[in-house]
Amino acid sequence: MNKILLCFILVISHTIYAQSPTYEETVSYIIQNTKGRMMYPGALDAYSRSKGYYLKDIKIEQNGKIELITDQKVFDGGFNIIFNIFDLVEKVDYPDGIRAYKFLVHFSGLNVSEGYGITFATDADAQKVARAFRHLKTMCKQDDDLFAKPSGEDKKSQLSKEETEVYIRKKLNECVNATYYKGYITIKKNEITIDENNKVTYTLRRDYFRNDEQYTSEFNLNQISSIVPLNNDSLIVGGLRIIFNSNVCKTSEFIQGEYSVKEWGHGYYNVFGTYVDQYIDVQKYGTLKNETSYSNEITIYFSNTDSANFNRIKKAFERLKSLSADEKDPFDD
Repeated sequence: MNKILLCFILVISHTIYAQSPTYEETVSYIIQNTKGRMMYPGALDAYSRSKGYYLKDIKIEQNGKIELITDQKVFDGGFNIIFNIFDLVEKVDYPDGIRAYKFLVHFSGLNVSEGYGITFATDADAQKVARAFRHLKTMCKQDDDLFAKPSGEDKKSQLSKEETEVYIRKKLNECVNATYYKGYITIKKNEITIDENNKVTYTLRRDYFRNDEQYTSEFNLNQISSIVPLNNDSLIVGGLRIIFNSNVCKTSEFIQGEYSVKEWGHGYYNVFGTYVDQYIDVQKYGTLKNETSYSNEITIYFSNTDSANFNRIKKAFERLKSLSADEKDPFDD
């Protein structure tokens, strides 16, 4: 019985081993199934698919180096992309930096922020080629690079755009519900979002002397000129001023609160001790201000209970600006 079981295990092991493609077979499969297809720069559903590039050739080395050689579909010319499969940026929906989705294989971490994609006739073809790329990575051996490992200082700042945005949002959220200025101001909402075009939207909502104020400001990371503190020494809530070279920061201001109006009514005693009809003050609640303006600066609020927060948030914004400057596609005209 034991001999039969041992033979069965050997057969199964041999079958599994035989089914695992070799390095050469994997490279051959990738080249055969990608060469001649269309490649485009952009996000998963980018319209640039229609103006893509013909993938003329693909070269793969066992250290993970890949070269994609293209010709442009419409006009003369093309470009080559050289990268290492170990340098692709892995995300939740991009295992090993590679995703198969809607008839294409999409790479994350190449030289445009949205990545590059290769189109296929069927989604099944895309899924198979994505698996082949991931399998290739397991069979490659990365070269020892003198500067592959970041130094201690580098590690502090090498966050991705998404990670840096998450960090800033976390820091800004620390002052939500904080009350300051002798109890007259309470911050209710304090957050930013950043879209794929590097447009920052900053939303501040606060109770101010019983008024409900909301400010929504928009600017682009590339427009930032300088960042300075705003009287942060003794306040629970500190201010960070972002300054621009011109009035490019758009702010929508919406304020609601109590206000007094005079209405004709029955409300006051006259000198004889009786009611008379006359104009009286009536308290109401409604919109006090609703307007949009443009400015060359904006103040962003944060918790000042930790004196190091200003420098941390300043460096984070500077990191975002640096990353946004690197996102221009070198193959654009």
